[in-house]
Parts: sequence; C-alpha cells; structure tokens
Amino acid sequence: AEPIFRRYGGRPHWGKMHSLKAADLKKLYPRWDDAIAVRRDIDPHNRFVSPYIADLFGIDQ
Repeated sequence: AEPIFRRYGGRPHWGKMHSLKAADLKKLYPRWDDAIAVRRDIDPHNRFVSPYIADLFGIDQ
C-alpha cells in the first residue's frame, strides 16, 4: 500500500506500520512541528514513547 499512497500524494494510516520517518512525515504534514511540540508538552520525559514511536518521531531515548 505504501507505494500507492506515495504515488498519489497520500499519507500513511496512523494505525498501520510504515517505513516513513520523521523527515518524511514532516514533508507531508504542514503542522508537524506543532504536533511534536504538543507531544513534548504532554510527555516531557518520554514515558509513553515506545522504540517505534521514538523512531517515527525522531526522539532520542
């Protein structure tokens, strides 16, 4: 499915695994930095960050 959504300018489903990383997602979501800031405010100590989410959002653990 990933090649199809990429070809047509789509975005991945957040409930599905995909290979996009933070830099890729930032290009697809104009308010990416705002979302990252909200996530950081809600969870400043990264207690709810799994290895997958850390990789996806570009969070150092």
